[in-house]
Amino acid sequence: MNILLIDVHYEKTRKPLHTASITLGELAALTPKNHTVELLEIVKPTEINYEADYDLVGISTITPSAPFAYDIADQFRNKGKTVVLGGYHPTALPEEAKQHADSVVVGEGEFTWPQLIEDFSKGKIEQFYQSEKPVDPEFIPNPLRNKNTKRGNLAVVKATRGCPYGCKFCSIYFKRFGNVFRKKPIERVIEDIKSFEQKHFFFADPSLTIDVNYTKQLFKEMKGLNKKFNCFGNIDVLAKDEELLRMSSEAGCVLWHVGFESITPETLKGMGKKTNRIEEYSTDNDFFTWIGEKNSQKTTICQLCQTQ
Repeated sequence: MNILLIDVHYEKTRKPLHTASITLGELAALTPKNHTVELLEIVKPTEINYEADYDLVGISTITPSAPFAYDIADQFRNKGKTVVLGGYHPTALPEEAKQHADSVVVGEGEFTWPQLIEDFSKGKIEQFYQSEKPVDPEFIPNPLRNKNTKRGNLAVVKATRGCPYGCKFCSIYFKRFGNVFRKKPIERVIEDIKSFEQKHFFFADPSLTIDVNYTKQLFKEMKGLNKKFNCFGNIDVLAKDEELLRMSSEAGCVLWHVGFESITPETLKGMGKKTNRIEEYSTDNDFFTWIGEKNSQKTTICQLCQTQ
C-alpha cells in the first residue's frame, strides 16, 4: 500500500513551529516494510496533493491545529481515501475526531497502528483503536527521521514516556501516555541522537527529573556527542541537585524549561500539582551559574529567577 502520514502543527495566526515531527518517524518505523510510507509535515496548506495515489492517510494533530487537520481529512475522504486521525486532540476527543475520519487511534500507537494496517489490508477497519495497557519501552522504536522536513532545524527526542504526578491540566497524563513512567534503554536513545544531522535538539519528555539516576546516566553517555539541547525539569529537583546541572551542561544542555504554573498554594493543590512546591522555590541566584560556566556563558533555568 501507499501510505501518507501527515503531522499537522499549523495555525493560520502564527508562524509554523520549527521542530521536526517525532510522531511521523515513530509511525513510519512501526509500518511493515512491504508498504511505502511518505511523511509530510505541514508548513503551508498548498503542500498537500489530494490527487495523489494513496491507499491510507494518517493524520496527527494537536488541539490548535485540529480544525485544519479536520479540513484536510474531509478533503481526502471526499476523494475516496481512507483517513485515520490520531495525536493529542483526537485522543482527548475521539468521538469528535471520528466525524472526520474512518478510524481514530487513541493514545499510543505501537500496538494499534500495525494492527490497523493489517485490518485495512484485509478490507476491514475498526472505528477506534486503543492500547489496553502502556507500551513497554522495549517496543518503542527509534523514529525514522524525515530528511525532507521543512521544520527540521530542531530535532525532537524522547527518552521516556508517561508521568507519575497526575496534574489535572496535563494532556500527557490524560489518556495520551498515562501515569506509568517508562524509560527507553539509554543505548537506544544515544543511537537515536546520533542518527540525525541537526546540532540542536529538544527532549520532549514531560520531565527529565522524574528518575534522576536514569537522567544522569543518560547525560554521562551523551558527553562527546557535540549536540546542544533543551529539556523539561522540575524546580524541586533542579534547585537541589548541582551534580545534575553540571552533568546536563557537560552533555550539551543550554536550557531547562520549568513550569511554575502558580505562586498560590491553593491553586497548585487544586490542580493536583505534587512538585514545584512554593516553599521549595530557590532564592539563591548564584545556584544558576553552573550551566555553561566553563564556556564563560551564563544560562539560567528560568527567567523568574534570573535573566541570562
